[in-house]
Amino acid sequence: MLLNILGAVGLMATLLVMSSTLAQSLKLSLAGRVVLLVVMGGWAGLQVALATGGVLAERLGPAPLIGIMAAIPMVATGLVALTSRRARAALLGIPTETIVALNIGRLMGVTFVLLAAVGRMGGPFPYSAGWGDIITGADAVLLTILMMRGRVSVGAVALWNTFGTLDLVVALALGGITFGTGLGGLLAAAPGGNEIASLPSALIPTVLVPMYMILHGVVFAQLRGRTIQAASPA
Repeated sequence: MLLNILGAVGLMATLLVMSSTLAQSLKLSLAGRVVLLVVMGGWAGLQVALATGGVLAERLGPAPLIGIMAAIPMVATGLVALTSRRARAALLGIPTETIVALNIGRLMGVTFVLLAAVGRMGGPFPYSAGWGDIITGADAVLLTILMMRGRVSVGAVALWNTFGTLDLVVALALGGITFGTGLGGLLAAAPGGNEIASLPSALIPTVLVPMYMILHGVVFAQLRGRTIQAASPA
């Protein structure tokens, strides 16, 4: 119960910080920011409703619904960025320093390690996802400090961004194998499938992971366009 409370508080705080920060960082009109916050809040609310109703644990054919929910925001954002020059410019205009700093919230990955320690999750997923997020979050702290001091290393940003992206990709794959397909039943016995599809953990793969994946994609685009940038002075 204590882990659930701590997880819920941490997740809500992370979501609020990310939502408000992104709304301020994107070069949108006031109406655009309101729409963005409404869409993000509505998506999170939908996931809460689905998790509460036990729907996220269901499958649509061979695909687990929770995996589909994780993919939708990434696909939608990608399509918008490809078809709208304004949206693409807004995403690329997010200061790299801000994106790195937002990833400090991934220190919350410690909850996966704790869930594994008390036997509520099993298999390789909680350790890979947990420690991968902890390393990404800890490195984000150091990188943010360096960027604030003007010591921006493109190589360091690229290395951090690559590791952070691979961490999420591996976590999604291991989650799908362990709690979804079971790799032909090989890993299906590992506990935690119901845990990850229930609150508060369900908000991680359906809301937080897509947001972080999108931001990693933005950094890759900034690296390619050589537009790595620090946040503007207040």
